[in-house]
Amino acid sequence: MVVAPAGARLHGDRAVRGGDTVEAAGLTLEVLDVAGHTDHDVAFFSREAELAFTGDTLFLCGCGRVTGERWEQMWSSLCRLRDLPPDTRVYCGHDYTLENLDFALHLQPDQPAVQRRRADFTAAAQPGRAPAPSTLAEERATNPFLRCDTPELAAAVDMADEPPAQIFAQIRRMKSSW
Repeated sequence: MVVAPAGARLHGDRAVRGGDTVEAAGLTLEVLDVAGHTDHDVAFFSREAELAFTGDTLFLCGCGRVTGERWEQMWSSLCRLRDLPPDTRVYCGHDYTLENLDFALHLQPDQPAVQRRRADFTAAAQPGRAPAPSTLAEERATNPFLRCDTPELAAAVDMADEPPAQIFAQIRRMKSSW
């Protein structure tokens, strides 16, 4: 069975929206509305298995591009994912982990959690093999796109008095041209 977001140009056997559930591989997956990368993005979350399939919204130490200036919508979607249980394993649509870690270090070169994660990632990397999934706890500690409401990240981009969605927009623009 092919499951696709309702309203998307993709067509599947079943169209889903945030709040729906899907049964797959013996798991009940909650459908989460995570629009921002596109109008109709969804993620799938299993409470019992503590895993999330985040598509192109949340990457390991990064996030997808934002189309149509949907900065607040994407920030809200990232917060929705960030608020899942900390032990949730994250499976994303693409692997840009090394580039994302390097960008995170560019933003905050002295951030110990990112330094550690970059070293661990490099030591474990194997050509042609996707990285092991991350957890939301690790993403909360190292993914700059999930930390736009922290004073440290706001200071790193000289936006201490700006709302988190504006800080998010700034660092996503920076990443797009980095």
